[in-house]
Amino acid sequence: MKAKQVKALSIEDIKTKLTELRKEMVKYNTQIAAGTSIKSPALVRNTKRTIARLTQELENKENKEN
Repeated sequence: MKAKQVKALSIEDIKTKLTELRKEMVKYNTQIAAGTSIKSPALVRNTKRTIARLTQELENKENKEN
């Protein structure tokens, strides 16, 4: 998810997307721990980056409201 797309989301949309992505990360981490290979290691990296973008934008939007 690009930064432009993240900025267009509302606070509630960001929170729901964060929960979905965190569930995906748990799934990826369990696959890694079990020794199963993931389809693409880039998925993990991109998911982490998207979580970071969403978290940062959520903090920015919440600070602007206060």
